[in-house]
Amino acid sequence: MDAKQLDILREADRSGSVSFEQLKLAVEATFACFEDAGIAYASSVTEGAMPQLNYSFASPDGDSRIADACIGRHSMYVEMAYQTQPSALELIDAAFEKKRPEIVACLQGLGLSLADDASVDEIKAAASYTVEEWESIWKDAPRSPDDCVTNAGIMNW
Repeated sequence: MDAKQLDILREADRSGSVSFEQLKLAVEATFACFEDAGIAYASSVTEGAMPQLNYSFASPDGDSRIADACIGRHSMYVEMAYQTQPSALELIDAAFEKKRPEIVACLQGLGLSLADDASVDEIKAAASYTVEEWESIWKDAPRSPDDCVTNAGIMNW
């Protein structure tokens, strides 16, 4: 872990949170490491109550060990702290609750037996079929249960 990542984590420990700006600083160090290693990457920001910095990478030889090392050294722990801090989890829960009726109705529309007042765990279980599992149950299904969640704008929960 590099000093910049450690400094951000120490500040987060003192303040109780990781800001989006701190996350960007750490991930930018990862991107610099990618560039030094000749690893192609793409990034985007998903705006919302809690902005998300998304990225993907492609190692020239298909071996991700160098990229993984870049992430571990520069941003992995800051990314984890940002995504799992209490304020993030509260925002994720609030976003889910706002979309709950839409998600439940979609899952019910796919034929899944789910009560209108289903618990979050029950909804997660209903939405967590893999594409392969779902296709083995419903060959001609127009979409998978996970689509009900992503189409409602919930990307992580």
